[in-house]
Order: sequence, then structure tokens, then C-alpha cells
Amino acid sequence: MDTSTVRGVPIGEAASRLGLTTAAVRKRIRRGSLKASKQDDGTWLIELPDDPGPPNGQDVRGAASGPRDDLAHAELVEQLRSENVRLWEELRSRGEELRRKDIIIASFAERLPELPATTSSAPESPQAMKTSWWQRLWGG
Repeated sequence: MDTSTVRGVPIGEAASRLGLTTAAVRKRIRRGSLKASKQDDGTWLIELPDDPGPPNGQDVRGAASGPRDDLAHAELVEQLRSENVRLWEELRSRGEELRRKDIIIASFAERLPELPATTSSAPESPQAMKTSWWQRLWGG
């Protein structure tokens, strides 16, 4: 049993102490991972120890602390930096590709007035529309 004293705090204060949003605190209350009680006036009081401290040897950000974990943290930072470099290179490549496509589209737009107009396939006279297809085909 924990020997620290337990007292109730409002949802907003519990959220700021735990580094969560009020919505996350409410969800944890519903799941039962936080103990809370509803008061007669409808407000909720969350039971927190006086000094909640880091849970399970973790620092405030949730990463475990220790020499091995510092090495893992450094490796993770290096991996993220290399991924960041790769993504920036890909972004530059896509930008160049878009510029090339814009140039191609602009050249097509310049040539568009040069293209000859298409002829319509509409019949020449209203009489041609009255004759059936087989009469036009066999000359009847």
C-alpha cells in the first residue's frame, strides 16, 4: 500500500499535474485507470498522490532513465536525424519534378493556339438527317 497521502483534485488540475489534456483524464476515469469520485455538485475529483513522481522509473516525458536508455535515446535521435535528411532530399527531388512538369505544361499551353481546329462531323444539310443510315449507305 502506498504510504503517501491521497487527496482529490479537479480534472483540470489533475490534467496539468499529469501532463495530459482534460479529455485524456476523463477517458482514463472511464477506463478505470484513474480513481475519481463524483461530488454532489456534479464535479469530479481525481485521487492523486501528493507527489505522483515518475511512474516505474520513467522521466516526465515517459522515456525510461538510465545509462543504457541514454544510449538508446542517442541512437533514436540519430535515426530520426537521418530520416529527416532523407525526407528533405525527397522533398527537394519532388520540387524539381514539379518544376519540370510545370515547364512541360507551359510549353503545351503555348503550342495550343498553333494546333489546327478540328472539323465537325455534323451533317451538311437537314435532308441528310432525315434519311436513314441504310439509305445513306446504299445510296437510296
